[in-house]
Amino acid sequence: IKKDRICIIQEDLPYGSFLADVFTETSQSFDIEMEYNFRFEVNDPNLDITLENIVNELKSSGFPGVVFLSTHAAEGVKLVKLIKDADLKNLIVVPAAFASESFYLGFSEFSKEKQAPGYYSNGVYVSSPLLYDSADEATIHFKEKYVHTYDSEPDWRPAFSYDAAKVIIQAILSTDVVVKEASLREDRQKIRDYLAGLNDIKDAIPGVTGYNYFNEDGDREKPIFIGMYRNGKAISALTQFREIRDIHEIYDINKAVKDGKVTLVEGRYLYKTDVVYTAITLNEITKPNFFDYTCLLDFDLWFRYTSDIDIENIEFINAVGDIDIGEPVEEYVNREFFYRRYNVKGEFRTDFFSIPPPYGKHILGINFRHRSLTRNNLIFVTDLVGMGITEGRDPIDQMIQTQVLSPGHGWILDKVRIYQDLVDISTMGRPEFINIPSGMVDYSRFNFGVLVKEDTIGVRTALPSAQGLFFLFFSGAVSLILFILVRKIHSNFALRIIWGVQSFFTILLLLSAEAVFVRGVAGAVGKTYLSVLKFTFDVAWWFVPTCMIIIGIDRFLWKPLEERTQQIIPTLIRRIVGIVLVCLAFFGVITFVLDFAATGLLATSVLLAIIIGLLIKVNISDVIAGVAINVERSFRIGDWIKIDSSVEGQVIDINWRTTRIETFFGNTISLPNSKASEAVIENFDLPESLYWAGLTIHVEAHHAPDKIKKILNTAALATEGIIGEPWIRFMGVNSWSAEYWVRMQIDDMKQRYLYSEKLWKSCLTHLENKEIKPAVQRHEIKMISGWGGGADNL
Repeated sequence: IKKDRICIIQEDLPYGSFLADVFTETSQSFDIEMEYNFRFEVNDPNLDITLENIVNELKSSGFPGVVFLSTHAAEGVKLVKLIKDADLKNLIVVPAAFASESFYLGFSEFSKEKQAPGYYSNGVYVSSPLLYDSADEATIHFKEKYVHTYDSEPDWRPAFSYDAAKVIIQAILSTDVVVKEASLREDRQKIRDYLAGLNDIKDAIPGVTGYNYFNEDGDREKPIFIGMYRNGKAISALTQFREIRDIHEIYDINKAVKDGKVTLVEGRYLYKTDVVYTAITLNEITKPNFFDYTCLLDFDLWFRYTSDIDIENIEFINAVGDIDIGEPVEEYVNREFFYRRYNVKGEFRTDFFSIPPPYGKHILGINFRHRSLTRNNLIFVTDLVGMGITEGRDPIDQMIQTQVLSPGHGWILDKVRIYQDLVDISTMGRPEFINIPSGMVDYSRFNFGVLVKEDTIGVRTALPSAQGLFFLFFSGAVSLILFILVRKIHSNFALRIIWGVQSFFTILLLLSAEAVFVRGVAGAVGKTYLSVLKFTFDVAWWFVPTCMIIIGIDRFLWKPLEERTQQIIPTLIRRIVGIVLVCLAFFGVITFVLDFAATGLLATSVLLAIIIGLLIKVNISDVIAGVAINVERSFRIGDWIKIDSSVEGQVIDINWRTTRIETFFGNTISLPNSKASEAVIENFDLPESLYWAGLTIHVEAHHAPDKIKKILNTAALATEGIIGEPWIRFMGVNSWSAEYWVRMQIDDMKQRYLYSEKLWKSCLTHLENKEIKPAVQRHEIKMISGWGGGADNL
């Protein structure tokens, strides 16, 4: 805040005295001059007059520096009002006791505050252990639950109280404490020792305010933030300073100071953290695809900050591909801050929050981080003022009004969630982070998500998941009892009544099962398992009611007809009706669950029926053989086979009529399945996809076989593509040479001839190196001249 003179107004209570002493001592270490120190008694009967005299004296002095109020919130409200009413321009700093609704609501009855909310508190700097605009997802989730439960905004105290209770409960569970009066002292000691053992972040208990653990002095290890009141809300100040725990983690401290990332004050190195107020306005959401979990977004992104940093150097983490934000469409710069607004369009992944969305809902939005500035030097915080959230305005209302998401997509906007958190990124061996043992660095990540839900009204989500388990057991028990009763009751009237009760509790059973097994576990299982569970219940909602309808038709139609006609309804008719209803349910699943067009499916079914009808007489043997081939699996698509020692190639297709084989030369052979099932088949891919390539070499017989085998083995091993050990065999001597077989395994059958060629070349080279030539069969032909003829002359 660039001030070198301070004034302290303190109360006489220990709280105010302690803070005043600490503030004075710290100010002196920074060579900041304390010009005034006013002290008052809280229980002074003329307190209001005393405080007014203090402010009047301060005004008459013309003091231009910082005024620190070392008091509780009640006295602080009076002092701040007096200072603002006196039109003093001094910068006011207050302690954490002022970071509560008792301070900013303390002005609500004053006329100026009613006319302009935030008139008195605006611009007041406050220290606080928690500011919600820079909080992470867990803290925001806690805040939403708190508002929903108590219908009021929490300050930092409920969050820390929640974490304190969580730590105590965890201590009780971890120490096996037995609540008995006789062991009370021992139990307290166990809990105390457990808490004392939480002295490292590795042992910390995660909570809504961060990781809960204690240092060697028993103090909590959590940062203090500096906020500024704006419109009744405490928002993060644009610059924060934080002490460096381990200076050795910074590779070049002098360079860090030069670059402005670290500040040296009185021999202490502090991180200088730039707070960047960030906000997003969605302009349009198009092509939401919840099968691929992608959508197209058009949005405005703006930043407001004090230091001239490379703000454009951000990475959209959930973007599909690289997205460049380009040049700002609006820019404003003055001595106090920079403002830049960008228009961005691109494809982004959905459901990217670490906490999965509720069942049946999805999250569309953006999250990003700065590429080079870590959490130590940059933090993105929500621009509550710029988005109008401090005025109580919900961004979702504006999005609905401007139809950011077209109703034609079948989805509607539900709520907006905006928060910042930390993301661990690998240092990739960068020199500036070489001294960080973990190899990971925290970056501030800004998250903007819009929760959407289907634009439908249904009963499947009517039952809360919290009550689902009770209704599951209850409806299951009733359904089981009714199932047993049906077997013992023969009255048709009673069976019809039971059918109605059964139908009700069957639907309730489905509802409660879906609430427990789908919505109840939505945050605990992955998308794949959740999709399988959802698909299972989607199918069940078609077939279970269908079964109940079939049972109802039997009890309300077939049995009354049998009673009237005194004739048994043929089983075939019952089955045909049941099959028709099951087929209708099947088509319902195809159309509404799998999202296929029913007309196309019906047309395809008719076409298939015609094709089968035409081919059934001529090609029945091929169809049966095709079934046998698919059942026996003697060969598969992709296998290399040889049929009857003539057809050799790779199987590229097996249908009901033919097996198609592609030869080495790219030709396609279509072989009827009936012939393929009768032929002798050699499968090169069974039991494993390794193939033999080789050749036969003849050399002169006087060479020792072991020598030749060794040369050929070396040649085979030197051949590119060989797998495992080659197979060399001496096959004996004939009339003109010694014969050797050379075989090697390869993993690409298509390249067999190429590998054989390479093997030939390698063998010839290695034999020539040993001055051995392959043997060539020679034939000697003698020609006789002057033959007189006749057999006797031969």
